[in-house]
Amino acid sequence: MASDVVQVKMVFELPEQRCMFRLSKLYPNLIFKNISMLPIADNMGNTLVEVSGSRAQQLLGDMEGEPNVASARIVLDTPEQVIINVHVNEAIVLNLLGETKVIVDYPIVFQDGHGFLTLIGGRGDVDALLTRFEERGIIFTVKSIGGISSKEILSERQKEVLVRSLKAGFFETPRRVSLTELAREFDVSPTALSEMIRRLSKRLAEHYVRGSA
Repeated sequence: MASDVVQVKMVFELPEQRCMFRLSKLYPNLIFKNISMLPIADNMGNTLVEVSGSRAQQLLGDMEGEPNVASARIVLDTPEQVIINVHVNEAIVLNLLGETKVIVDYPIVFQDGHGFLTLIGGRGDVDALLTRFEERGIIFTVKSIGGISSKEILSERQKEVLVRSLKAGFFETPRRVSLTELAREFDVSPTALSEMIRRLSKRLAEHYVRGSA
């Protein structure tokens, strides 16, 4: 029944021997977003990882040196984002997710040694998956569980840009921080940051117009 379907938001600790733990610790200011995962032969996983920032080439070198990374290559490189196709060995979380009927609401976000995951599925299926997490020794915290909510207006990255820009005084007259200074804080180019602000402003404006109609 539809009433038995729940949405679960959880945080889990990445095993220290996994590449995403070390990379997210090595680059604590970067947010890694796993936007697609597909299990493949020999307990491997084929993933797409989106990273915002301007240090992609250095990151790729560190990623290729990880023992459980079979291969990594950049498939999209723009001033705003980089997407890397990564083949990983022993994809523990991916294999656990593949064992259940639970749906992953992408992206899966990794930052500073933690993974942030949203699941949708029957309550029994969700409980079974969480039990498998416990059996594999993965430490996690359920942040919320309830009915399925609609998509938020802004992405997590857009909310971060908006909040930090407001706090820095970017929207004040006169501005207390320049676009170039603010872009340096986000580790992106001024052009990329300007586009981010344009997009989030457009989303907020569209939401306001729809709500006022």
